[in-house]
Amino acid sequence: MIRKADLSFAVRQIRRYPGVAFTAIVSLALGIGSATAVFSVVYGVVLDPFPYKDVRSLMSIQVSEPGARDGRVYYTVDQFVALRDGTSLFEGVTASTISDLFWTGRPVPERLRGNHTTYDGLEIMGVPALIGRIFTRADRGNNVCVLGFRFWQRQFASDPSVLGKSLLLNDKARTVVGVMPPRFMWRGADVYVPLEMRRGVVDEDVRFVHVLGRVKPGVTPARAEAELRPVIDEMRRQTPASFPARYRVSLLSFADTFPSGISDVLWALFAAVGLLLLISCANVSNLLFAHSFHRAREMAVRISLGATRRVLIGQLLTESALIALLGGALGVTLAWAGMKGILAMVPAQTIPDEAEVSLNWPVLVFAAAVSMGTTILFGLLPALQSARKDVVEPLKSGARAGTTRRESWISGGLVVTEVGLSLMLLTAAALMVRSLISVTSAQYGVETSGVLASRIPMDPRRYPDSERRAAFAAQLLDRLKSNPAVENAAFNTGYHPFGNSSMPVVAPGVSDNRRVTVHSISTDYARVFHIPVRRGRFPDETDVRARRQVAAVSESFVRRYFPARDPIGATFRAPRLSEQPFGLASTAFEIVGVVGDTRTYYSKEVIPEAYIPFTLSGPANFSILMRPKAGDPQALVPILRAAIRELDKDQPVMDTEPVDSFIARYVSAGPKFSVVLFGSFGFLGLALVTVGIYGVIANAVARRTREIGLRMAVGATMADVTRMVIGRGVRLIALGVVVGVAGGLGVAGYLETLLRGGTPYEPASLMAVIAVLAVTGIVACWLPARRATRIAPMDALRVE
Repeated sequence: MIRKADLSFAVRQIRRYPGVAFTAIVSLALGIGSATAVFSVVYGVVLDPFPYKDVRSLMSIQVSEPGARDGRVYYTVDQFVALRDGTSLFEGVTASTISDLFWTGRPVPERLRGNHTTYDGLEIMGVPALIGRIFTRADRGNNVCVLGFRFWQRQFASDPSVLGKSLLLNDKARTVVGVMPPRFMWRGADVYVPLEMRRGVVDEDVRFVHVLGRVKPGVTPARAEAELRPVIDEMRRQTPASFPARYRVSLLSFADTFPSGISDVLWALFAAVGLLLLISCANVSNLLFAHSFHRAREMAVRISLGATRRVLIGQLLTESALIALLGGALGVTLAWAGMKGILAMVPAQTIPDEAEVSLNWPVLVFAAAVSMGTTILFGLLPALQSARKDVVEPLKSGARAGTTRRESWISGGLVVTEVGLSLMLLTAAALMVRSLISVTSAQYGVETSGVLASRIPMDPRRYPDSERRAAFAAQLLDRLKSNPAVENAAFNTGYHPFGNSSMPVVAPGVSDNRRVTVHSISTDYARVFHIPVRRGRFPDETDVRARRQVAAVSESFVRRYFPARDPIGATFRAPRLSEQPFGLASTAFEIVGVVGDTRTYYSKEVIPEAYIPFTLSGPANFSILMRPKAGDPQALVPILRAAIRELDKDQPVMDTEPVDSFIARYVSAGPKFSVVLFGSFGFLGLALVTVGIYGVIANAVARRTREIGLRMAVGATMADVTRMVIGRGVRLIALGVVVGVAGGLGVAGYLETLLRGGTPYEPASLMAVIAVLAVTGIVACWLPARRATRIAPMDALRVE
C-alpha cells in the first residue's frame, strides 16, 4: 500500500531532478510502449481473433499422414454428407466453400467472393445479423442471401434498405435477408449463399467443401479418432488416390484451421520487445543507481535523523512506481501510434479477416501489469543500495563518496546485461535483413519482369463443359496474340512463382508418394516466362488443340522418376486427374520434353513439375499471362479487357497486375515487415545501450574527479586519462558481447523457421552486429573521457 507521504516525497524528488526523471520515463515508455503495441497485435490476431460463439468448440476434421504438419480439411460434397451422417461427435455440422459468384444484370459484371454454406451454417457460427436476419433451415427452397459487412458498405453505402433487394447471382435471383456484423468475416465473403448439399448432386458447381462442426462437450481425441476412422476408411476405399495409405484423423481447432500467416513472426516480435523492455529496465536501474551517488548525503542525513531502512526503501520504490506509471502512460500513447504503424505494414492476407486490433481492456491490463512489474525490475536494486549506504563517510565535511567494488560490479553488470540483450536484438534484425536480401534476390528460374497477370473466372452455368471453356480461352488467346502491342500471351491454372495444383504421380518402377506441381498451360507459357527447354519440346499448338495427353517435365522430375533412362517418350500417370474438376478418362501422359527447374517462393527445395495442355480439362478458373513488346505491362490492361468484352460482355476479369507487383505484395512484404520492426526495436535497444554506457562512464568520471586531478598533477597525459576511462567501457562492452554472442546463437536458432534462404548462423552478420555495437559503445565512452581530459588538476583537487 503506497502511503500518501511517500507519494508526496516521490513527486518532490521528480521535480527536484527533472532530467533524471525525464530520461527514466522516456526509456521506460519506449520499452513499455513497444511491448504493449506488439501485444495488442498478438492479442487481436493470434489469441482472440474470432467473434464466433464458443469458438473453441468449432472443429475441422483433418486427415493427415503421421508426422506431417498439415493435412486435409476439404472434402467432396458426398464425403461431407457421410461425415455429417456418420458420426455423433457434433452438435451441428456445416460445410462451406469460397467460390466465385457472378453478379450480373448490371452495367459492369462483377465477380464476388461467395461463401456457399449449408442452410444451418450461420446458425452454427452463432452470430446474429447486424440488420435483418440470417438464413436458417426454414429457408430451404428459398433463393435468399446474406451480405458481408464490408461488401454492404462498399457497394450499398451501408443503406439498410438493401433488405428485400434482389441480386442476380450466378444467374439466379436471390433476395437479401440480412447483413452480418463488421467482424463476421467467415472466409472473408462478400455474400453468404445457402446451399442444400446432397449426395450425388453438384449444385452451383460446388464440389469441394470445408467441413466444420461444433463439438459436443466431453468429446476426447480418442473418441473422435474411433468414430471418424470407419467413415474415412470407407471414403478411402471409394477413392484411394485421395487419401494416404497410412493416415491419422483428428479434430483441428478453428484457430489452427485458419491461422494467421504471421503468428510465428508476431511471437518472435513479442520476444524481441521483451528484450527491449529488459534493456529499458536495466538502463533505468543503472540511471537511478548512478543517481543514488548524488543523493548519498541526503540518505545519510535521513538515516542519522532516525529514518529506518524499510521506510527509505518504501519511499524509493514509490518514486520508482511513479516513474513507471508515468512511463506506462506515455508508453500506452506510443503503443497506440505503434499499433497503427504495425497494422499498416502487415502483409496482405496474413491475418484473419475477423481480427480486430485495438487498445482494449486486456491490452490495457497488460500495459498496467508491465508498468508495475518494471517497478520491481528497475527500482528494487537502487533502493536497496541507497538504503544501505555508509552514514559516516557521506556526512564528513566536504567528503564525497567514492565507488566501492560492490557498486562497480553492480553498475558494470547492468551494462554488460544491456549490451548482451542489445546484441541479441541486433542479431535478430541482421538475420531478417539477410532474409529480405535472399527473397528479393531469389532466382525462381523464370523471368517475371514485364509480365502482366490476370485471373479469368468462368461461370460454369454459361460455360458448363471443358470444351466450351477451352474454346473461349483459345479465341481470347488468338485475339491477344494478334495485337501488335503483345509480344506473347499464355494460359495456366496458376503461374510462377506462386505454384499450382500438386499431386502424386506414378512412374514405372518408382515408389514415391511425394507431390509434384502440375501446370495446365497453353503453348507459349514457357516463352512468356523464359523457361528454358533442355531437351525435346514444350507441348505445341497441335498438342493443345488436339488435347493430346503429353507433358513437358522439369529436370528435377527426371531426377526423381527417371534417373537412369531417357525420359523422352516415357510415360507417367497422375491418378488425381481422373477426379473432378479434371475428370480425365485416362491419366497417362507421354513425356515430350524436359525444361529447366523453377522454384516457388514458399519452398526452399525445388519441386518437380509437369506441364500439360490446358484443353484437357478446360479449367473454369485460369490465369492469363501477357508480355508486351515494349513498355509498361499495365498498358496491356485495356487490350485484355477489350478482347474479353468482344467475346463475352458479362465475363469479369480479376486481379490484373504485373507479376512483380504480386511478388512484392505476397513474397517480399513479409520479410520487409520483419526487417522494419526488428530493425526498429534493435535501433531502440542500441540507443538505450548507448545512453546506459554513457551514463555509467560519466558517473565513474564524476566519482573519480579527484583521482584524475591527482594523476594529471603528477604527470599523467591526456592520452593516459582517455585510455583509463575508455578502457573500463571497452571491458564492459567486451563482456557484454560474449554474453550476447551466446544469446545471439540461441536467437538465430529460434528464428530459423522464419528465415527464407541462407543459414541463421552467418559469421558475417554476427561480426557486423558486433562492430556496430562496439563502435557505438566506444563513442559513448569517448564523450565522458574527453570531458575528463579537460579537468584542471587544481580545480579537481579543490572539488572536495
